[in-house]
Amino acid sequence: GGGGSAASSAEVENFIANNRLDVTAAQNLRAEPAHIQRVVIDRGSLAECVNPSSAVIGRIRDAKLDAKYGRPGAGAAPIAGGGGLALTASMPHPILDGRFATPQEVEQFIVDSKLDDGAARAIRAEPQQVQTAVINRGSLSECLNPSSAVIGRIRDAKLQVKYPDRVAGAGSFPAAGVGAVGGESSSEVEQFIRENHLDDGAAKAMRSAAPEVQSEVVNRGTLLDCTNPSSAVMGRIREAKQARGGAAVGGYGATSTAPLLRSSPY
Repeated sequence: GGGGSAASSAEVENFIANNRLDVTAAQNLRAEPAHIQRVVIDRGSLAECVNPSSAVIGRIRDAKLDAKYGRPGAGAAPIAGGGGLALTASMPHPILDGRFATPQEVEQFIVDSKLDDGAARAIRAEPQQVQTAVINRGSLSECLNPSSAVIGRIRDAKLQVKYPDRVAGAGSFPAAGVGAVGGESSSEVEQFIRENHLDDGAAKAMRSAAPEVQSEVVNRGTLLDCTNPSSAVMGRIREAKQARGGAAVGGYGATSTAPLLRSSPY
């Protein structure tokens, strides 16, 4: 990914077309400076979101806050790659400049993500390393139900602490484990199908996908944040196949969903 470089206008137009953004969201994204556009695009496809346009607005707000307060782009790291992805033995290296989240940051996350009382209580009760892993996965403003998404993240983070060798980084740094695993074992695929309550069609597609594709889908973490996990899995499988099939750099090149933008920006 072009972590440090500015986004080209062709990339921006491609992102707008591929994610079917409405007029307002498209205008907002075009109006931002290129380094903000880059952070938004580097957070990956919005195809899994119920409302990609409101999700983009949330990402723009996050990116501006990050730029203003000098925080590394929470959520940009997974796609952009780079040294920030080093995994410790048991937990992903925190995006919060290598330290655990403070109580103030936990409270800020609760407010920013508009968590209900139950979810707020749940995250306050967790040890710091779990809180940090949850916060490092970025804003929940894109989610339909942030509170249930937080509960899913807490469960993922606890699994990471408990089974560091098996799920190191899964879900927190989606790109970190991809390839390193080579392919998921069938038991892990079955577990993923079960945990995310996939329907028969999605389960079948998942089982028949190439091991590298399965690995990429699983490494992107839980789908319990999604309204429709089964259609989200189909989207992930499609993206993973495209990425392996030599899609343009970073996956932002012309695709069948953007027939008007045939020329790749690269």
